[in-house]
This record gives sequence, structure tokens and C-alpha cells, in this order.
Amino acid sequence: MGILQSTAEVEKYFFNNWTETPIETPDLLIDSDSLADYISIRLFPTHNKSNGMSGSGCRIEYNSISQISCYSKTLKSALLLADNVNEFFKGKTLPLDIHSDIGNFKPYTQLDSFYEVVVIFDLSQYT
Repeated sequence: MGILQSTAEVEKYFFNNWTETPIETPDLLIDSDSLADYISIRLFPTHNKSNGMSGSGCRIEYNSISQISCYSKTLKSALLLADNVNEFFKGKTLPLDIHSDIGNFKPYTQLDSFYEVVVIFDLSQYT
């Protein structure tokens, strides 16, 4: 797995299955002025580790985090959207044997016209 492959799989999963709001990615920016709410997906590599295995070499675990920012005009709606994202993506297994953990929430932020609640998922894949 590379960070580009895992990013592509996470984005593909959301674009194929998420229907609640528009989706923004680093390559697909949206005009949020006319929206009541939307989500933004970002993926970041964290660490990789090698696990020794007898007889067959070693097994590598690739790790990254997926940060899903949930934006809404009201705090209550942003919190609900974050809950829905967590329920939608927690514990999923994607192609390339990519696994997501349960989401962790960051404290909300109030931006100009939106509230932002961030849900962070740990992702891992073994080769």
C-alpha cells in the first residue's frame, strides 16, 4: 500500500456510498457558500512498522489517518453529521485490505459561517 492507493480507496468508498452531503477532497474543492453542510476528506501517513515472521520474511503494517471534517451552519447539525460519518465509516474493510478503526472526535471549531467537527480514523493495512 502506498499513501496514494489508500487515499484513492477511501475517497472511492465515500464517493460510491456516502449520500448525505457533498464531499470535498484536496483535488476536488467545492464552493461551500451555497451549501448548508458538507464533508472534507484528508489522508495523512503516520507510521509503518515491520513485524518479523518465521520462515516467510517479514510482514509490514502501513498506517495512516483519515481526517473527515464535517461542516454545517449550526453546531447541532455539525455534531450530528460527525456522528453519522463515524457510524458510516467505523470498522470498515476496504479493498487492498485497508481497515478503519472507530472514529475519534476533535473539539469543534467555529469558522466564519460554519461549525467544523473533525472525525479521525486510524487506517491500517498489512502486506
